[in-house]
Amino acid sequence: MSLINNVGNWISDKLSTNNNSPSRKLDVVVDLMRINFDRYRKELDEWQTARDYRLDVDRPITYYLQEVYADLLMDAHLRALIENRILRIVNREFVIQNTDGTVDPDKSKLIAKPWFTDCVRIAMESIFFGYSVILINKVSNGAIREVRSIPREHILPERRQILRHPFEDTEGLPFDELPNHLVYVQLYDAIGLLEAAAPMTILKRHSWASWDEFEQIFGVPLRVAKIASNSSAKKREAAKWLDEMGRSASAVLNIGDEVEVIGNTQTDSFRVFLEKVSAVNSELSKLINGQTMTTDDGSSKSQADVHLKTQNEITRADEREVLYWLNEQLKPVLQFHGYPLSDSDEFSIFRQDDPKERIEIDRYLMNGGIKLSREYIEKTYKVELAEEKEVDPVADPKVTEPLDRVDDFFV
Repeated sequence: MSLINNVGNWISDKLSTNNNSPSRKLDVVVDLMRINFDRYRKELDEWQTARDYRLDVDRPITYYLQEVYADLLMDAHLRALIENRILRIVNREFVIQNTDGTVDPDKSKLIAKPWFTDCVRIAMESIFFGYSVILINKVSNGAIREVRSIPREHILPERRQILRHPFEDTEGLPFDELPNHLVYVQLYDAIGLLEAAAPMTILKRHSWASWDEFEQIFGVPLRVAKIASNSSAKKREAAKWLDEMGRSASAVLNIGDEVEVIGNTQTDSFRVFLEKVSAVNSELSKLINGQTMTTDDGSSKSQADVHLKTQNEITRADEREVLYWLNEQLKPVLQFHGYPLSDSDEFSIFRQDDPKERIEIDRYLMNGGIKLSREYIEKTYKVELAEEKEVDPVADPKVTEPLDRVDDFFV
């Protein structure tokens, strides 16, 4: 079994109802509020504990923080923001340029493959998770066929190691000793943006849960059936009637018993939850994309242009970091595996001129009296112009007829 298969297999195996006094009711409400708060507090404490383990200088453990990160991706808004930022780079057309800056179509075809797209995606994921290690999983006939991402909880970036078990303290596999098979990616810092997204996402999650509970309690009226009998059969029959009437909350009580639901008299109570969820979504959009308008809502065109400019600045930074990584770290790996790339060849992103900008430039030139060639127009705008037939002025009847009449006049 090859060394690469060994590495791949190694990683992969890896309330009381008797006391109805007002003070007792207050105690119950406070207890319930404390329980709900403790649940939310527990998740924040787990995130803080995970950070402490990750930042431990003597014995860092990445498992707990990566576990928190994986749980955060259950948030649809956060996941969409991450995917949007990744796709802005993954969907670029990457090419190989020669020394003179021209695109080499033959070499560019070598990277127009699914494995290369996977590499770019894994590299972009490091922005959010902190780091990635790419395993060159399958190579045949001098070409890469498949790549995999090593589980991040097994990776210690500071020690440059891969651990067999995420909690072991023994020395792991130094991935720098296998640079042509294990490729490390860290575009920014080794903690990742999800560290800052965690507390906001936890707050939002509990707002959703509280809103759902509010809806269940106050959204549908409570139905109460009072039975003037202590017969269990009568009570069961009444309970059956209530069940058949719908899914809302219901109760069967003796006459004299009471159920009190303390509600909020305001008609827009739901805004407490809605505003909190919206505020968290706005903060997450700023964290991931630097602005809110391209993902959350829109306003005037001038404001949209400012927000789009901010997003484009982040995209350009991501492009630069990915290209640095491709040229400095991935290119030597491809050369090792037999790809015909010279030291002067460079990864680049193919950029096509905006047709609107080109039209404005060409219009300016034509207004200045410059004639554009047929070949230029067809190549630039990807159109095929019809052949122009040259007209002989002498043979044109519209030209010759007046001249003939003048000649006849003097005969």
